[in-house]
Amino acid sequence: MGQTLSTQNSLWALRVPYLVAYGFIYHRYKITYTLSRTRTRGQQRRSLDSLPNELLLHIFSFLELKPYLISHGVCKKWQMLLPHAEIHPIRRRMLYFYHHMQQTPQFLETRPWILQNLRPFDRQGYIDELLAQYPAIPEAFHLWILEWPEKMAMLGLWPGLPMLENGSEWLEMPFGTNWIAYNAPLLCALVYDKGRADSKENLTPALLVWRAPDANWWLLFDEKEPELFGRVICIAIPDSPSFYPTMTDSSDYDADSFEDETHPDWIAYLEHQWDLILAISLCTDKKCYYRRPSEVPLPVAYRFSSVNCEVLPSPPWIQRHDPQYQADIAGYVVNVN
Repeated sequence: MGQTLSTQNSLWALRVPYLVAYGFIYHRYKITYTLSRTRTRGQQRRSLDSLPNELLLHIFSFLELKPYLISHGVCKKWQMLLPHAEIHPIRRRMLYFYHHMQQTPQFLETRPWILQNLRPFDRQGYIDELLAQYPAIPEAFHLWILEWPEKMAMLGLWPGLPMLENGSEWLEMPFGTNWIAYNAPLLCALVYDKGRADSKENLTPALLVWRAPDANWWLLFDEKEPELFGRVICIAIPDSPSFYPTMTDSSDYDADSFEDETHPDWIAYLEHQWDLILAISLCTDKKCYYRRPSEVPLPVAYRFSSVNCEVLPSPPWIQRHDPQYQADIAGYVVNVN
C-alpha cells in the first residue's frame, strides 16, 4: 500500500513541472492574445475617429447617390459632414429633387402602384444599349439611370416599370405611355431643323420618353450640337411628333394648351413634370377617369408622324438613311407646304 502511494507521488512529482510550464505558457498566450485584440480594436476605433474632416469630405465626394443617402444613418458626425461634401453637381441636384419629392404632401399617394409594379432591369445594360446606337449619352440622364433609387420612380416614368398606355390622369401615372420602358432603349431619328440644305443633316438622335395623344417628349442626344445635347423637348399638337420646331400653322387651334416646351436637361424636366402633375391633381375638373392602363403590344409598329401612343413616330436612328424614311420626310413636307 505504501509502495503504491509512493509510486503515485513520484509520478505526480514528475508532472508538476510540466503543468506549471503549461499554465505559464497558456496564461501568457491568453494575455498576449487579449492585449493584441484590444490593441487592434482600439487602433480601428482610433483610425476612424481620428480621420481629419477634410479627408472624410474628400471620400464622401466620390459616393454615388444611394451610398451617399445611406451614409447619413452611420453616425451624427457623418450626418453633419455629408452636406458639406463636394459631390458631383448632377448628384447634388438629384439629391435636392429626392428630398423635394419626399416633402411633397401627396408623396405617399404616388407610391402604391409604382411599388407594386417595379421590376428589376440591367442599368448598365440599358446604358450599353444606348451607346451601341450613339457614342454619347447626356450626363444627367446617364447618372439618373445608374443611380436613382428605383423606389423613388415618379409618375410611371422608369425603365423598370411596365410599358403601358394610361388612359387617365392620376397621381401615380399621368395620361400617356412610358416609352423609356421599351424592352430595349431605342434612339430615333427626329427631324430637327438646323437650317441645313440636306435633310439628312437635319436629323437628330433622340430618345422618345413619353407619349400622350396631345404631346410627345424627346431627350436629344446630338453631341455635335451643344445647344441641343441633353435637352428635353415637348412637341404638342397640332405639330407633327417627328418634327421640331413646328411646321404646322396652329392659328386654327387653341394654342393655350399646346405650347411647345423645352428643358435644359433631364433633371429639369423631371422637376417640371413632378410639380405640374401634382398641381393638376389638385384641380378635380382637369381629371379624367375612363379606362385603366393597358399593355402596349410588342414589338411596336412604325408609322411616320403618327399620334398614336402605341406607335413609333420616327424610325430607329441606325436606319435614318433608309430610302423609305427619306421619302416619308419629303412627303410630309410637301403636304404641309
